[in-house]
Amino acid sequence: MQRMKELSILIPCFNHVCVPLVSALVRQAKSMPGLAFEVVVLDDGSDDMDVVEANLAIDGMEHCRYLRLPSNTGRSAARNRLAREAAYPLLLFLDCRHALPDGRFLARYFEAGEADVVSGGYRPVCDASHQGGNLRYRYEMAVAARKDRHSKPVDEYLHFCTPNFMARREVMLACPFDESLRRYGYEDVLFGKRLHDQGFSIRHIDNPVVFSEFEPNARFLCKTEEAMSSLYEFRHLLEGYSTLLSVCGRLRGCGLARPLASLLRPWLPLMRRTLSGNNPRVWIFQLYKLAFYLNVPRRQGEG
Repeated sequence: MQRMKELSILIPCFNHVCVPLVSALVRQAKSMPGLAFEVVVLDDGSDDMDVVEANLAIDGMEHCRYLRLPSNTGRSAARNRLAREAAYPLLLFLDCRHALPDGRFLARYFEAGEADVVSGGYRPVCDASHQGGNLRYRYEMAVAARKDRHSKPVDEYLHFCTPNFMARREVMLACPFDESLRRYGYEDVLFGKRLHDQGFSIRHIDNPVVFSEFEPNARFLCKTEEAMSSLYEFRHLLEGYSTLLSVCGRLRGCGLARPLASLLRPWLPLMRRTLSGNNPRVWIFQLYKLAFYLNVPRRQGEG
Protein backbone atom coordinates (compact mmCIF):
# COMPACT_ATOMS: atom_id res chain seq x y z
CA MET A 1 0.00 0.00 0.00
CA GLN A 2 1.45 3.37 -0.98
CA ARG A 3 1.83 5.64 2.00
CA MET A 4 -0.37 8.40 0.67
CA LYS A 5 -1.59 11.15 2.95
CA GLU A 6 -4.94 11.62 1.25
CA LEU A 7 -7.75 9.43 2.53
CA SER A 8 -11.46 9.05 1.86
CA ILE A 9 -13.28 7.18 4.63
CA LEU A 10 -16.44 5.67 3.16
CA ILE A 11 -19.38 4.35 5.18
CA PRO A 12 -22.52 2.88 3.63
CA CYS A 13 -25.44 2.85 6.06
CA PHE A 14 -29.05 1.78 6.34
CA ASN A 15 -31.26 2.67 9.31
CA HIS A 16 -28.32 3.22 11.65
CA VAL A 17 -27.05 6.36 13.40
CA CYS A 18 -23.44 6.88 12.32
CA VAL A 19 -22.61 10.07 14.24
CA PRO A 20 -20.51 8.42 17.03
CA LEU A 21 -18.41 6.46 14.53
CA VAL A 22 -17.89 9.50 12.29
CA SER A 23 -16.90 11.65 15.27
CA ALA A 24 -14.31 9.08 16.38
CA LEU A 25 -12.87 8.86 12.87
CA VAL A 26 -12.61 12.64 12.53
CA ARG A 27 -10.78 12.89 15.87
CA GLN A 28 -8.24 10.27 14.81
CA ALA A 29 -7.75 11.70 11.33
CA LYS A 30 -7.24 15.25 12.65
CA SER A 31 -4.59 13.97 15.05
CA MET A 32 -2.45 12.61 12.17
CA PRO A 33 -0.07 15.30 10.87
CA GLY A 34 -0.28 16.04 7.16
CA LEU A 35 -3.35 13.91 6.48
CA ALA A 36 -5.93 15.28 4.05
CA PHE A 37 -9.14 13.36 4.59
CA GLU A 38 -12.89 13.22 4.17
CA VAL A 39 -15.61 11.06 5.68
CA VAL A 40 -18.50 10.24 3.33
CA VAL A 41 -21.60 8.49 4.66
CA LEU A 42 -23.99 7.14 2.04
CA ASP A 43 -27.50 6.45 3.30
CA ASP A 44 -28.83 3.61 1.15
CA GLY A 45 -32.53 4.45 1.29
CA SER A 46 -33.13 4.40 5.06
CA ASP A 47 -36.83 4.42 5.93
CA ASP A 48 -36.39 5.25 9.63
CA MET A 49 -36.79 9.03 9.63
CA ASP A 50 -35.49 9.38 13.19
CA VAL A 51 -32.21 7.81 12.05
CA VAL A 52 -32.08 10.04 8.99
CA GLU A 53 -32.71 13.12 11.12
CA ALA A 54 -29.88 12.18 13.50
CA ASN A 55 -27.46 11.51 10.64
CA LEU A 56 -28.12 14.91 9.07
CA ALA A 57 -25.72 16.27 11.71
CA ILE A 58 -22.87 14.63 9.77
CA ASP A 59 -23.22 17.23 7.00
CA GLY A 60 -22.37 19.94 9.52
CA MET A 61 -19.19 18.22 10.71
CA GLU A 62 -15.79 19.31 9.41
CA HIS A 63 -14.46 17.17 6.50
CA CYS A 64 -17.72 15.21 6.31
CA ARG A 65 -20.51 14.60 3.81
CA TYR A 66 -23.83 12.82 4.24
CA LEU A 67 -25.43 11.59 1.02
CA ARG A 68 -28.90 10.05 0.74
CA LEU A 69 -30.27 7.71 -1.90
CA PRO A 70 -34.06 7.72 -2.45
CA SER A 71 -34.30 3.92 -2.36
CA ASN A 72 -32.22 0.94 -1.31
CA THR A 73 -29.75 -0.10 -4.04
CA GLY A 74 -27.97 -2.93 -2.21
CA ARG A 75 -24.62 -3.24 -0.47
CA SER A 76 -22.56 -3.71 -3.64
CA ALA A 77 -24.04 -0.73 -5.49
CA ALA A 78 -23.69 1.49 -2.41
CA ARG A 79 -19.97 0.73 -2.08
CA ASN A 80 -19.40 1.31 -5.78
CA ARG A 81 -21.19 4.66 -5.55
CA LEU A 82 -18.98 5.65 -2.62
CA ALA A 83 -15.83 4.77 -4.57
CA ARG A 84 -16.97 7.06 -7.39
CA GLU A 85 -17.85 9.85 -4.95
CA ALA A 86 -14.47 9.72 -3.17
CA ALA A 87 -12.20 12.72 -3.58
CA TYR A 88 -8.93 11.05 -2.60
CA PRO A 89 -6.82 8.19 -4.02
CA LEU A 90 -6.89 5.99 -0.92
CA LEU A 91 -10.24 4.58 0.28
CA LEU A 92 -11.13 3.11 3.66
CA PHE A 93 -14.47 1.25 3.71
CA LEU A 94 -16.12 0.68 7.09
CA ASP A 95 -19.36 -0.93 8.22
CA CYS A 96 -21.60 1.59 10.01
CA ARG A 97 -22.44 -0.85 12.84
CA HIS A 98 -18.87 -1.43 13.97
CA ALA A 99 -16.68 0.65 16.27
CA LEU A 100 -12.99 1.57 16.32
CA PRO A 101 -10.81 -0.57 18.61
CA ASP A 102 -8.55 2.24 19.87
CA GLY A 103 -6.90 5.52 18.96
CA ARG A 104 -4.37 4.04 16.52
CA PHE A 105 -6.81 2.43 14.11
CA LEU A 106 -6.07 4.75 11.18
CA ALA A 107 -2.34 4.88 11.90
CA ARG A 108 -2.00 1.09 11.60
CA TYR A 109 -3.37 1.19 8.07
CA PHE A 110 -0.70 3.68 7.04
CA GLU A 111 1.93 1.45 8.65
CA ALA A 112 0.79 -1.62 6.67
CA GLY A 113 2.93 -3.17 3.97
CA GLU A 114 2.26 -2.54 0.31
CA ALA A 115 -0.78 -4.14 -1.33
CA ASP A 116 -3.62 -3.09 -3.60
CA VAL A 117 -6.10 -3.93 -0.83
CA VAL A 118 -5.46 -4.16 2.92
CA SER A 119 -8.01 -5.89 5.14
CA GLY A 120 -8.14 -5.17 8.87
CA GLY A 121 -10.87 -7.67 9.77
CA TYR A 122 -13.36 -7.53 12.61
CA ARG A 123 -13.97 -9.17 15.97
CA PRO A 124 -16.99 -9.55 18.23
CA VAL A 125 -16.93 -8.18 21.75
CA CYS A 126 -17.11 -10.96 24.33
CA ASP A 127 -20.05 -10.37 26.63
CA ALA A 128 -21.68 -13.71 27.34
CA SER A 129 -23.71 -12.28 30.20
CA HIS A 130 -25.71 -10.15 27.76
CA GLN A 131 -25.48 -12.17 24.55
CA GLY A 132 -25.44 -15.80 25.72
CA GLY A 133 -28.74 -16.75 24.05
CA ASN A 134 -28.06 -14.86 20.84
CA LEU A 135 -27.36 -17.07 17.80
CA ARG A 136 -25.20 -14.51 15.97
CA TYR A 137 -23.11 -13.98 19.10
CA ARG A 138 -22.59 -17.72 19.58
CA TYR A 139 -21.73 -18.21 15.92
CA GLU A 140 -19.24 -15.34 15.78
CA MET A 141 -17.54 -16.50 18.99
CA ALA A 142 -17.26 -20.04 17.56
CA VAL A 143 -15.70 -18.67 14.37
CA ALA A 144 -13.25 -16.56 16.39
CA ALA A 145 -12.26 -19.57 18.52
CA ARG A 146 -11.71 -21.67 15.41
CA LYS A 147 -9.46 -18.98 13.93
CA ASP A 148 -7.43 -18.91 17.15
CA ARG A 149 -6.95 -22.69 17.09
CA HIS A 150 -5.96 -22.71 13.44
CA SER A 151 -3.74 -19.66 13.29
CA LYS A 152 -1.82 -20.72 10.17
CA PRO A 153 -1.79 -18.26 7.24
CA VAL A 154 -5.11 -18.07 5.40
CA ASP A 155 -5.86 -17.65 1.73
CA GLU A 156 -5.88 -13.88 1.28
CA TYR A 157 -8.71 -13.92 -1.27
CA LEU A 158 -10.85 -16.65 0.26
CA HIS A 159 -11.08 -14.92 3.64
CA PHE A 160 -11.63 -11.35 2.49
CA CYS A 161 -14.39 -9.49 4.35
CA THR A 162 -15.90 -6.08 3.66
CA PRO A 163 -16.60 -4.45 7.08
CA ASN A 164 -13.10 -2.95 7.27
CA PHE A 165 -10.66 -2.61 4.38
CA MET A 166 -8.53 -0.06 2.58
CA ALA A 167 -7.94 0.03 -1.16
CA ARG A 168 -6.59 2.29 -3.85
CA ARG A 169 -9.39 4.13 -5.63
CA GLU A 170 -8.12 3.01 -9.02
CA VAL A 171 -8.44 -0.63 -7.87
CA MET A 172 -12.05 -0.10 -6.79
CA LEU A 173 -12.94 1.55 -10.09
CA ALA A 174 -11.25 -1.21 -12.09
CA CYS A 175 -12.69 -4.02 -9.92
CA PRO A 176 -16.05 -2.87 -8.51
CA PHE A 177 -18.43 -4.99 -6.47
CA ASP A 178 -20.79 -7.10 -8.57
CA GLU A 179 -24.09 -5.21 -8.51
CA SER A 180 -26.03 -8.16 -9.89
CA LEU A 181 -25.84 -9.59 -6.35
CA ARG A 182 -28.73 -7.66 -4.83
CA ARG A 183 -29.59 -9.98 -1.93
CA TYR A 184 -27.70 -10.22 1.33
CA GLY A 185 -24.60 -12.40 1.52
CA TYR A 186 -21.40 -13.36 -0.29
CA GLU A 187 -20.67 -10.00 -1.92
CA ASP A 188 -17.38 -9.97 0.02
CA VAL A 189 -16.40 -13.48 -1.15
CA LEU A 190 -17.28 -12.65 -4.74
CA PHE A 191 -15.28 -9.42 -4.51
CA GLY A 192 -12.25 -11.32 -3.18
CA LYS A 193 -12.50 -13.70 -6.13
CA ARG A 194 -12.69 -10.82 -8.60
CA LEU A 195 -9.57 -9.26 -7.04
CA HIS A 196 -7.77 -12.59 -7.51
CA ASP A 197 -8.97 -12.97 -11.10
CA GLN A 198 -7.75 -9.47 -12.00
CA GLY A 199 -4.39 -9.92 -10.30
CA PHE A 200 -4.78 -7.41 -7.47
CA SER A 201 -2.99 -8.19 -4.20
CA ILE A 202 -4.58 -8.43 -0.74
CA ARG A 203 -2.78 -8.09 2.57
CA HIS A 204 -4.39 -9.01 5.92
CA ILE A 205 -3.33 -7.08 9.00
CA ASP A 206 -4.33 -7.23 12.67
CA ASN A 207 -6.45 -4.09 12.86
CA PRO A 208 -10.03 -5.23 13.53
CA VAL A 209 -13.05 -3.08 14.08
CA VAL A 210 -15.26 -4.35 16.90
CA PHE A 211 -18.96 -4.95 17.19
CA SER A 212 -21.30 -5.78 20.03
CA GLU A 213 -24.72 -5.34 18.38
CA PHE A 214 -26.18 -8.71 17.45
CA GLU A 215 -29.51 -8.92 15.66
CA PRO A 216 -32.29 -11.09 17.14
CA ASN A 217 -32.16 -14.78 16.25
CA ALA A 218 -35.13 -14.67 13.88
CA ARG A 219 -33.63 -11.75 11.95
CA PHE A 220 -30.24 -13.48 11.70
CA LEU A 221 -31.92 -16.61 10.36
CA CYS A 222 -33.72 -14.57 7.69
CA LYS A 223 -30.40 -13.05 6.63
CA THR A 224 -28.81 -16.50 6.60
CA GLU A 225 -31.57 -17.87 4.38
CA GLU A 226 -31.11 -14.91 2.03
CA ALA A 227 -27.37 -15.62 1.95
CA MET A 228 -27.98 -19.28 1.09
CA SER A 229 -30.16 -18.18 -1.83
CA SER A 230 -27.40 -15.81 -2.97
CA LEU A 231 -24.86 -18.62 -2.71
CA TYR A 232 -27.05 -20.88 -4.85
CA GLU A 233 -27.59 -18.17 -7.47
CA PHE A 234 -23.84 -17.49 -7.78
CA ARG A 235 -22.64 -21.04 -7.08
CA HIS A 236 -20.83 -21.37 -10.39
CA LEU A 237 -18.82 -18.20 -9.76
CA LEU A 238 -18.02 -19.11 -6.15
CA GLU A 239 -16.73 -22.65 -6.61
CA GLY A 240 -13.58 -23.02 -4.53
CA TYR A 241 -14.52 -20.00 -2.41
CA SER A 242 -17.13 -21.58 -0.12
CA THR A 243 -16.75 -24.49 2.29
CA LEU A 244 -20.49 -25.19 2.02
CA LEU A 245 -20.25 -25.42 -1.78
CA SER A 246 -17.32 -27.84 -1.43
CA VAL A 247 -19.33 -30.05 0.95
CA CYS A 248 -22.33 -30.02 -1.38
CA GLY A 249 -20.08 -30.85 -4.32
CA ARG A 250 -18.77 -33.94 -2.52
CA LEU A 251 -22.32 -34.96 -1.63
CA ARG A 252 -23.37 -34.66 -5.26
CA GLY A 253 -20.35 -36.64 -6.33
CA CYS A 254 -21.43 -39.48 -4.04
CA GLY A 255 -25.06 -39.25 -5.13
CA LEU A 256 -26.12 -38.16 -1.66
CA ALA A 257 -27.21 -34.54 -2.21
CA ARG A 258 -30.83 -35.22 -3.22
CA PRO A 259 -31.43 -37.98 -0.62
CA LEU A 260 -29.97 -35.80 2.14
CA ALA A 261 -32.08 -32.83 1.02
CA SER A 262 -35.21 -35.01 1.25
CA LEU A 263 -34.15 -36.44 4.61
CA LEU A 264 -33.49 -33.02 6.17
CA ARG A 265 -36.43 -31.16 4.61
CA PRO A 266 -39.04 -32.16 7.25
CA TRP A 267 -36.64 -31.09 10.01
CA LEU A 268 -36.18 -27.53 8.72
CA PRO A 269 -39.14 -26.01 10.67
CA LEU A 270 -38.04 -27.68 13.92
CA MET A 271 -34.44 -26.56 13.47
CA ARG A 272 -35.63 -23.03 12.74
CA ARG A 273 -37.78 -22.93 15.89
CA THR A 274 -34.88 -24.21 17.97
CA LEU A 275 -32.50 -21.64 16.53
CA SER A 276 -35.01 -18.85 17.09
CA GLY A 277 -35.30 -19.75 20.78
CA ASN A 278 -33.20 -18.92 23.83
CA ASN A 279 -30.68 -21.74 23.52
CA PRO A 280 -29.55 -22.01 19.88
CA ARG A 281 -26.72 -24.40 19.08
CA VAL A 282 -24.04 -23.58 16.52
CA TRP A 283 -23.93 -27.15 15.18
CA ILE A 284 -27.67 -27.04 14.52
CA PHE A 285 -27.16 -23.72 12.75
CA GLN A 286 -24.50 -25.26 10.51
CA LEU A 287 -26.79 -28.19 9.72
CA TYR A 288 -29.66 -25.79 9.04
CA LYS A 289 -27.57 -23.88 6.49
CA LEU A 290 -26.70 -27.12 4.69
CA ALA A 291 -30.31 -28.32 4.72
CA PHE A 292 -31.65 -24.97 3.55
CA TYR A 293 -29.09 -24.72 0.74
CA LEU A 294 -29.78 -28.26 -0.48
CA ASN A 295 -33.48 -27.44 -0.66
CA VAL A 296 -33.15 -24.12 -2.49
CA PRO A 297 -33.66 -25.77 -5.95
CA ARG A 298 -36.94 -27.34 -4.81
CA ARG A 299 -38.06 -24.04 -3.25
CA GLN A 300 -37.40 -22.31 -6.57
CA GLY A 301 -39.17 -25.01 -8.54
CA GLU A 302 -36.01 -26.49 -10.04
CA GLY A 303 -36.12 -29.92 -8.45
